[in-house]
Amino acid sequence: MTLNVSEIPSILALFKKIEKLNSSKFDLICERYDNAISNLSTTKIGYVELVGVLESILLQNNKDELRFRFSLYLTNILNSLGYNLTFKEAQEIYDTRSKLVHVGNKNDFKDDDFFALMNITRLIIKWYISNNLNDSMAKELLFEKLKIK
Repeated sequence: MTLNVSEIPSILALFKKIEKLNSSKFDLICERYDNAISNLSTTKIGYVELVGVLESILLQNNKDELRFRFSLYLTNILNSLGYNLTFKEAQEIYDTRSKLVHVGNKNDFKDDDFFALMNITRLIIKWYISNNLNDSMAKELLFEKLKIK
């Protein structure tokens, strides 16, 4: 990965925000992300952990319709960031996690699935930091787009 000089101001701004954070939830998100990407020989476990990170950010304490909410919020946020992800692709991310957790395997799982999810998770964490760890921001962004008050 290369860093352009033009990216330095935005990286510094992000680090300044992180320095001011005092959140046990964010600390756990960072720890889980680090655990997920630290041992690349177990990408299936890393994949499950990354989806858990996304759930922590996107779903708050929701207990109902997790797959639907996860897919809706993830798609909406990523599309607002210029990353093209369909609702069906977001559902597939959640379904892959479910198969890995509940069945122990997904026959067509590839390491590339993990690396794509790692990039998505990084974007969502950056978005979360940029929004000052606002736990309701995913819902607010969707409501704003749908013009719901």
